[in-house]
Amino acid sequence: MTPFAQVTLAALVFGHLLTPWLLQRHRSTRARDHYDKGTVVVATVAVAIGIVVGAEGTQKWWAPYSAPIAILAVVACCIGGGLIPVISARVGRARLVRLPTTNQPWATRLPAHVWTVSCASAEEIIWRWAAPSVLVGVGLPAIASAAIALFGFVLLHPPVSGWRSAPYLCVIGLALTVFAGLAGLAAAAVAHAAHNLVVAHTTFARRSRQTAGSPHPHTARTQLPEADAWD
Repeated sequence: MTPFAQVTLAALVFGHLLTPWLLQRHRSTRARDHYDKGTVVVATVAVAIGIVVGAEGTQKWWAPYSAPIAILAVVACCIGGGLIPVISARVGRARLVRLPTTNQPWATRLPAHVWTVSCASAEEIIWRWAAPSVLVGVGLPAIASAAIALFGFVLLHPPVSGWRSAPYLCVIGLALTVFAGLAGLAAAAVAHAAHNLVVAHTTFARRSRQTAGSPHPHTARTQLPEADAWD
């Protein structure tokens, strides 16, 4: 990768990291739309740079296996990504419940789903390919580059989900990094999309203490830490 391509990718990654913090400061009413569109644009430019300069390892990162194995890997990572919120709820002694928005017609929810999948895939391109590629290009080992990129991915989300979600973000970020390293960027993107779709339509339900005169314990609902939502 040429020095110009490295500098451009680094600027794109850093700009993407700053985006949610700037949107939080300006308190835009369309923050989610701005973030989603900006993320897709940054990822598209990054891919274009990779294609033009013929970035080494691009094909390996995208799909390192032949078609049959690659398909199985994508399916397995998709299931794994969707199960992370479920397992997290279990660990937190809670359960997932569907939000009322899931009762809307499928066609009504389709545009939001498309943006959720697109943004998740774009984040994977930025933080599981572009960022590590820049760091490897300046001489850092692959593992260290992936770890720094993971840290950047975690820093991307506190403006929305708060610092209390950092442990959860570390878990999902580490899982996606492992998926990308073992099964390729496509599998990580599908896993990220599956995770975000589950998170977008569910919430934690925690059971509180039973009150006097009530035969059933009350259920307190708290929203899952969202990986890309800007509500």
